[in-house]
Order: sequence, then C-alpha cells, then structure tokens
Amino acid sequence: MIIGYCELVNRYHLKAFSLPIQKVITYINMEPASDLTLKALAAKLNINANYLSTLFKKELGIPLTEYVNRCRMEHAKHMLLSTELPIKRIAERCGFTDIHYFTRMFRRITSLTPKVYREQGISEKIWAKPYFIKNQDVIT
Repeated sequence: MIIGYCELVNRYHLKAFSLPIQKVITYINMEPASDLTLKALAAKLNINANYLSTLFKKELGIPLTEYVNRCRMEHAKHMLLSTELPIKRIAERCGFTDIHYFTRMFRRITSLTPKVYREQGISEKIWAKPYFIKNQDVIT
C-alpha cells in the first residue's frame, strides 16, 4: 500500500516533465548504483546525449550530473538513517566506488560527514524525502 502511494505521488509530480525526462528521473531514483552517466542514460532511452542534456537542464534547471549526485545523496541519507549498513556499503549501493569521493560529495551537499549525519539524524529523527528539482526549487 505504501509503495503504491509513493508511486502515485511520483507519477503526479512527474507529469510536469516530458516523457524522456520522466523516464530518466524514474530510472535515476530506482537504480542509484547503476551507470548514470549522460551517455548511458541517453543510450537507455535511445536518444541523443546532447538532446537529453539540453532537455534535462531546460526542464529541471540543473545539469543531469548534479541531479544524479543529489539523488544519490538522498538515497545515502535515507540509508544512513534507516539501516545499520557500513558507510562504505551505503556508498557502493548509491553508485560510489570510492569511499573518499563519496564522503567529499556528501559533505559538499550536507555540510556533514556521513558518520556525523547518521549520528545527528538518529538522535534528531531527520528523514529525507525524494525530491525533484525545477528552476532551483526543491519540491518535496
């Protein structure tokens, strides 16, 4: 029931975007550990990479790579607070092979290390929500 509700919410939010962007956003959120490069996503949709890049930036207001990194961080934040998996394992599940790069990216986005975020989040009951970005605004 909860999964169905979440899918309904996602579909409602995604209606504002073109079909290729809806597919890209869905895939990014469902498969954060997979190859999410512009080239790979364009090939998956069978469209030109430059077209996808331009369309993504036009519709969401940020580059695809930034969106991918933010989504991966949202997944990481959720996993840090909802699991006891080691941080290295969480990084891998979010598409990062280098734990040091993951930590730098996480700190850049949250201003905290993954360990500190986990410690603070558990004590403060912080829960991240999936989001979509359009014109620099975060919609939750």
